[in-house]
Amino acid sequence: MNPTACELYRLLAELASVFSREEARMAQELGLSGGELQCLCAMRGSPQYSIKDLTDILHKGGSQLSRILDALEDRGLIARSLSRKDRRYVYVILTAEGTALAQKIEEWEGKMFERILDLVPPEKIEDTKHFIRLFLQMNEQGDSIQKESRSLT
Repeated sequence: MNPTACELYRLLAELASVFSREEARMAQELGLSGGELQCLCAMRGSPQYSIKDLTDILHKGGSQLSRILDALEDRGLIARSLSRKDRRYVYVILTAEGTALAQKIEEWEGKMFERILDLVPPEKIEDTKHFIRLFLQMNEQGDSIQKESRSLT
């Protein structure tokens, strides 16, 4: 077994744990659940999303996503609208309040990563981003990591 690979796995697992704790802390401070926070973050990139889009992006089941959207809608952070072309489709948009909160979350994330980037030598930043992209790309190609680890048992 490659010791570097094992160490890298442990470091990434620890990093994921740190992100999870930070996300939970931020959600708690904002009075949101973790799923609600993730949904707001996911919706920053486009003016509207279909329910299917959000299901795919967030990897949530329909009923779980529905509860998240109900809670966000009750707080006035999102609105739902029926498609004019096909009334079977529902679209979700951030309200002005939801957009402001999503921007606040993005600023918090930016500040956290600025502190991290201050510790990384400038010549290493591109290599770091490249490694993360490769890792994510591998994951998008069918959860290769899980398949590999299952074959060991």
